[in-house]
Amino acid sequence: MFNEQHKKESPLLGILGMGGGIAKPRGAGGGDSFQVTGGNATSTAGGNKYFYFTSPGNLSVQKISGSGDLSLSFILVGGGGGGDDTGSGGGGAGAFIQKIDYPVAGVPGSAVNWAIAIGSGAGADNPGSNPVGGSSTFTIPTAPKTFTATGGASGEQFGGLSSGGSGGGGGRKSPHAGGAASVPQTIDGSGNTPDTGIGFAGGNGFQNMPGPEGGTGGGGGGAGGVGGNSPTTTSNPYGIAGKGGLGRAAFLGDTNVSSSYGTSGPSPGRWFAGGGGGGQHTQHPNAGGAAPDGGGGASGSPAQPPGSFAGTPAVANTGGGGGGGGGASNAYIGNGSAGASGIAIIKIATNVLA
Repeated sequence: MFNEQHKKESPLLGILGMGGGIAKPRGAGGGDSFQVTGGNATSTAGGNKYFYFTSPGNLSVQKISGSGDLSLSFILVGGGGGGDDTGSGGGGAGAFIQKIDYPVAGVPGSAVNWAIAIGSGAGADNPGSNPVGGSSTFTIPTAPKTFTATGGASGEQFGGLSSGGSGGGGGRKSPHAGGAASVPQTIDGSGNTPDTGIGFAGGNGFQNMPGPEGGTGGGGGGAGGVGGNSPTTTSNPYGIAGKGGLGRAAFLGDTNVSSSYGTSGPSPGRWFAGGGGGGQHTQHPNAGGAAPDGGGGASGSPAQPPGSFAGTPAVANTGGGGGGGGGASNAYIGNGSAGASGIAIIKIATNVLA
């Protein structure tokens, strides 16, 4: 990991928000100042400091002066579910929690640690024993409050697992239904998710190829949308497996988040928590489900050389789901890919940092 050198900013930049607008006052007491440290890396831009956690650690917080609340924004993403081998559904993304200008009262004058745990992604090809990604947590003891972003469900060759931040895709074998999300599908106009985060269901698989084994999987659900369904056509060309569900941009598309994290997406900012593409088991070329915007892995394809039908890996530290495996026949079977571990990013205005 890296630690970016903090940029020197003019006093004006210290009070500007994104897009040049004046930021809202931070802290009711006026003159509030806090010492905040922690993270695997930090960056400073646009009048804010960002703390990146890709492994467990503590955000150390201390009030230096003033009587107001500490206002912070954060995202917290659970680990993604994995993809199974040839013809499985894609893994679901970890739950995506986002809070904008979240006030924390009672920060003490001596340093306290706010613990952060980062969930690991579920492994590939063994959903029965490792069905979901690990949960990520952020504990604010002065509130007191613990936020928990559950891991995404893995995709399977049969139906998708129903328990996970986002559901895994259903597979080529009956039953084909994708798994449901275990968190709500709501987000308010300010960008705040429920405390449990947001996630969507996986897409359905289908036995749409000749023979008892042929078929494609549905895409895993993402934080921004459901996984794509497998095509139901039973004549050649049979169609492409389900695409992974869309992820979500951090902090409403804040372009100052470091490009070392997340992925690009259909709109500005860095994207996280995309579902994995569905796998396939057919000789139709390029039939693997595509990766979404948000870090999920694509599935393998029979158009690849023998021995390289494996699902494309999910992007690290996005909470994205793994892709399902490809395969042209029982002699050429590819593995799915593992889900990505989660992440936490905390954003605080520099004008309240000592």
